[in-house]
Amino acid sequence: MGRLTDDMNRLHSEIGFLRVKRNEAMQDVRSFVNGLKQDMSDFQADVRSTRERSASEMKSNLTDFVVNLRTSVNGLQHEVASELAEMRNIWSGTGTAVPQPAKPEKQFKVKAAAEAPSDGKGTKNARPVMKRVSKPAAKKQNNS
Repeated sequence: MGRLTDDMNRLHSEIGFLRVKRNEAMQDVRSFVNGLKQDMSDFQADVRSTRERSASEMKSNLTDFVVNLRTSVNGLQHEVASELAEMRNIWSGTGTAVPQPAKPEKQFKVKAAAEAPSDGKGTKNARPVMKRVSKPAAKKQNNS
């Protein structure tokens, strides 16, 4: 055969070989992409299940926290309410209290206008005069 025929046969063989290689490369790419799709799908499913599990754990923890918080707030409310009731009883005189030593309180009393000193011009001072008055000590209760 001639040289032209040999070249055409060689080109035909190379084209066939390259088509096969291209198909193999495309098949490798498709396989790789399908593997990536499967890996991504598995990853998303794992993230979804982890997030759902985490959300349920968080909900459980928050529920426990709120229950404990409500319990302690209710306890504090009852404690404060009982202390207030006790204080009301003590102030109204129906309860018993531990007597505290009474300290005389210092009170000031404003003198009446007639008692206010004058300034020598026949007019009364505009500022009232304060006079210290002792308050009598509180009586102690006998709990006999």
